[in-house]
Amino acid sequence: FKDTGANHRPITDVERDYLQSLANEILDQFVADVAKGRKAAGVDQADIRKVADGRVFTGAAAKKLKLVDQIGGYPAAVSVAARLGGIEGRPDVYKPKVGPPWIQRVLEQGVREEASTALSRHLLPLWLVWLP
Repeated sequence: FKDTGANHRPITDVERDYLQSLANEILDQFVADVAKGRKAAGVDQADIRKVADGRVFTGAAAKKLKLVDQIGGYPAAVSVAARLGGIEGRPDVYKPKVGPPWIQRVLEQGVREEASTALSRHLLPLWLVWLP
């Protein structure tokens, strides 16, 4: 199954059945988890199965379907999490520093510098480990 879905050959019926069984299992787990989390809202697995078809819902639609309790952005989510975690006052939120995407770095700095950085960070340390 290592090359299932490879573009150099058509997918076999056995592979298609295998992938479908994986998708079905993932869907079943998702439905069960959502229903468990929404039990207090009166939502069961049958309700979730009606809408668990890959669509994306707006906040308003999700609230109408009882998939969420309230609509809010990041600050509201932090506030609810703090309350549920028993944190009083304004919580300290850790936000990891994330650099620009690699494609942006390549466009701004050029391919040569990006490749040089990648080599020095990843390949050179590996090579040094293998020195006798």
